[in-house]
Amino acid sequence: MSDRSPRFWIGIVLAVMITAACTISATVGSSGGNPSSAPSLVETTGSAARQPPGIPMGLDYGVTLFKASPAVIDKSLDEAVGLGDSWVRVDLPWDGIQPSDSETAHDWSRFDAFVSAADAKGLKLLVTIVDPPIWARVSSCAAEEACAPVSAQAYADFAAAAAGRYAKDGVHDWEIWNEENLGSFGTTPDPAQTYTDVLEDASIALHKADPRAVVVLGGLGMVDTVASRNWISAYEFLSGVARDGGLGYADAIGVHPYGAPYLPSDSPVFKEIDVDSHSLESILKQYGRADIPFWITETGATTQGPGPAAAGEGTGTANTTHVTEAWQARIATATVDTETSDPHIKALFWYADVDLPASGLYYGLMTVSGQPKPAYAAMKAAIAAYRARLG
Repeated sequence: MSDRSPRFWIGIVLAVMITAACTISATVGSSGGNPSSAPSLVETTGSAARQPPGIPMGLDYGVTLFKASPAVIDKSLDEAVGLGDSWVRVDLPWDGIQPSDSETAHDWSRFDAFVSAADAKGLKLLVTIVDPPIWARVSSCAAEEACAPVSAQAYADFAAAAAGRYAKDGVHDWEIWNEENLGSFGTTPDPAQTYTDVLEDASIALHKADPRAVVVLGGLGMVDTVASRNWISAYEFLSGVARDGGLGYADAIGVHPYGAPYLPSDSPVFKEIDVDSHSLESILKQYGRADIPFWITETGATTQGPGPAAAGEGTGTANTTHVTEAWQARIATATVDTETSDPHIKALFWYADVDLPASGLYYGLMTVSGQPKPAYAAMKAAIAAYRARLG
């Protein structure tokens, strides 16, 4: 989820909600590009030395903190720490590091400051590499930031530069794009193959720059195929990546199951991960890669929308577009409880920390004024209970 194009995301929200109403110590698989040396998330120095037991769990901030002031970054990260999170997921916008008018100049200062701030608070990072600069975008969608890179090698070179810069700070976890099945790669003749090329080159480059790198296949939007919007279902897209050999370059599969108003145990989109016979896990099994875990790099529930609100699983209608704050809290609790019990789920990130009214996004655990919603306390309690069970 991102705040860059609100109409796009609102469309996704409505589609997922309507479909739903009508009907993560972390373990990773063999290292893509270096299968003889599986990467590890266990650190002995820096922020990782202070990590609590259990799977990586945290908040997803998207790109909101990239240009934020030090005070805003400090406050936002304190909210994650207060919640009991040990990780945060953030975007690394390529066009924010390499200006559109230069293929060689880099300005890492903003992200340097963010990495330092997160490390000081004991937080680990999952970094999603997105948004090529104009010179590096395919011409068919050059006006859009969420546009596929024209060169897989150029993307890989940038990823390697980032990994080489931040590995010393304990940053080893990299997500290759965000919801690549929802439009950005849909402008190419074979979206799955185009993405596989990017994943392959980036994985090889990341593991070369940092032998401990963990490469996550960009979080797949769990929607149906909608040709008019260039949406490809997660099942269809992952099947294409698998067919083209992409699974050999992924240490984890990112998924974005927005299943409201259902609880995860009942949600069709959560079941599509590893419960249904026609699941994403079935693809991994088919290609002999059932060892690759799933990382939920986004999930959540919005509390405002143009249609009626669902106050529970039995209250949704075909026009449901959001949930009540009380039901969002119940979903937050159930998400932690259910997904930390699933042996195939090895990371969990909630979107988002705070509402973004300017983008029409109300997934926050807090309002835009910083007032906690009931979901904040609910998730905090669920995380604490999970950690306590692990001892």
